[in-house]
Amino acid sequence: IVVVPYAVFKKMMAAKDCRLRISTGSGDKNVQFSVERFPDDIDLLIDVIVQKSAPLPALSLSGLVRRLRYAVPQWRLGLNAALARAKERLARARVDGIDWYWPVNESPTAFAPADMVRFLTPFDPVVWDRKRASELFDFDYRLECYTPEAKRQFGYFTLPILRRGKLIGRIDAKAHRKIGVMEVKALHLENGVSVSDAIAKDLAKALQAFADWHKTPQVQIKRCDQLDLKAALQLALE
Repeated sequence: IVVVPYAVFKKMMAAKDCRLRISTGSGDKNVQFSVERFPDDIDLLIDVIVQKSAPLPALSLSGLVRRLRYAVPQWRLGLNAALARAKERLARARVDGIDWYWPVNESPTAFAPADMVRFLTPFDPVVWDRKRASELFDFDYRLECYTPEAKRQFGYFTLPILRRGKLIGRIDAKAHRKIGVMEVKALHLENGVSVSDAIAKDLAKALQAFADWHKTPQVQIKRCDQLDLKAALQLALE
């Protein structure tokens, strides 16, 4: 491995081709160094990111690509060009004045929403980009564990609830493994989401699976903003 000072690397990147002289114990050696392969490597890396996070609005795509300057600082001078190539290469559609991007081999309409409920981590690709979550799902999400307790709106570590392709609410739960209890400290449905037997059934099934995985099979619901949903869940979980 050859460590090159950034000032030297910058000059190397500006050149089409260059030579380095490396001092070794047995004498100096001339080493050929080429930067021609870098664009392909950057493009492959960007394609992986897009595949994991698509669809991406233009602003999110730009932000993700530019953050690569921390992950692969040796390619930082090529990131703007890589972003321009990505925008030309990826599939794109303009919706309400915003350009969205996704892999060319995927169709946004080809995937039916899963008939299930998932509790997402705060770092899931669906929600970690707050602007994307707002534009795509009309879902304003913030992790409140760093917010003073008196100012929290939904809970210490709320998890977004994904159901059939929509973010329908959020849950703040705590596993008490010593006594086998999953405490639902707070459960909230988003505005516009109506309580129904189907939602209650799906949520109850997901809650029980969630609790069983944590080895806390007994579910206790302490707070739920919708009292009729709380009653339906408690009945289904008995």
